[in-house]
Amino acid sequence: MNEATFTATTAWAAAMQDFSKEDRCEVYDAIFAYAAGDPLPEMSQAAAAAFAFARIDLDREAAKARNRSEKRRAAVNKRWSETRTTKETKPKTPKK
Repeated sequence: MNEATFTATTAWAAAMQDFSKEDRCEVYDAIFAYAAGDPLPEMSQAAAAAFAFARIDLDREAAKARNRSEKRRAAVNKRWSETRTTKETKPKTPKK
């Protein structure tokens, strides 16, 4: 994923409330490793299952952020290209 930030949800904690501390730590370590783009650590089966659900949320949020960024970039480019075109084609009026 290779993102500097991500959003954690309370649903992840609720889903893991019956996990042992070791399993929860494995999931949290995997989430941070995945977000940073690092290789995933070894996990128990329960931790791997919980991480699979968290990864779906992480990927969805990253896709939404990329989409939002692309839309904003396109809007800025459109705005600045209109300004350049208007300035280039509009003749200057003499000052009185």
